[in-house]
Amino acid sequence: MFGSISRHRASLPRRRFEELLYRLAYAAAHCPFGVRAPTQERPSAGGYAGLAVSRREEILVEAIRLDERGFQSVSTDDIGEAAGVTGPSIYKHFPTKTDLLVAAVMRGGEQRRAGTAQALAKPGTPRRTLDRLLRSYIEFALSQNHLIGLLIGELDQLPEKERKAARQNQREYLALWVRLLDEVRPGLDTAEARIVVTAVLTVIDNAARTGSTGDRTDLADRLAELGTALLLGENPPAWIRGRQAAPGVPPGAGKLLLPTYRTRGAPHEG
Repeated sequence: MFGSISRHRASLPRRRFEELLYRLAYAAAHCPFGVRAPTQERPSAGGYAGLAVSRREEILVEAIRLDERGFQSVSTDDIGEAAGVTGPSIYKHFPTKTDLLVAAVMRGGEQRRAGTAQALAKPGTPRRTLDRLLRSYIEFALSQNHLIGLLIGELDQLPEKERKAARQNQREYLALWVRLLDEVRPGLDTAEARIVVTAVLTVIDNAARTGSTGDRTDLADRLAELGTALLLGENPPAWIRGRQAAPGVPPGAGKLLLPTYRTRGAPHEG
């Protein structure tokens, strides 16, 4: 959650920023979790098991999967071997390696938009709609965790036109969350809303891509509970609001130090 501050450009006066981070930290640490769901098999990333797909689709799926090693580190031979073809034959489907990256980023945007459209299509209160939007992103992140990695780390590798379009899509997606959160929590400062939403999306992204955490069969439910706690922002105790020491904790212990950082154009940037 704290790491999310490097993934947006929203700014607040330092004291308000610290206060907000304390509130988010408290909400995350004290979020009540439900009963762990029974063990069941989760769909693998890509979701193509047992389904006949085209050679082009196979190449694209493997390129997305391998891209977690970094765009520059993966060769066409690596992708071809994973897809069961020779490296040069990839160019029958994608003229350049960059075209593969463009297609993968477009795939990620399309799948996220499809889930978003479904979440917004059903009638309901703003709170119910926010819940569905949260669930739609969790489902996207868990089923397409390799795409999440690509959207986080590789947009800078896109040609200028596609990079600008991808950035614009990301800004519009974040703005949708902010508008909906404003309906659920009227009066919430826009900059604070952007910081909160970015924290939620970052927590989901990291959980989906972090070792055994991503294999938990109950992870979707737990992330929905955690995301809801962060979005609703229930007031913590007075000692958190005032950043005073907790009962029994020496003054100054656990002081939050905000680093000076530079943004790098992240997937949820504002």
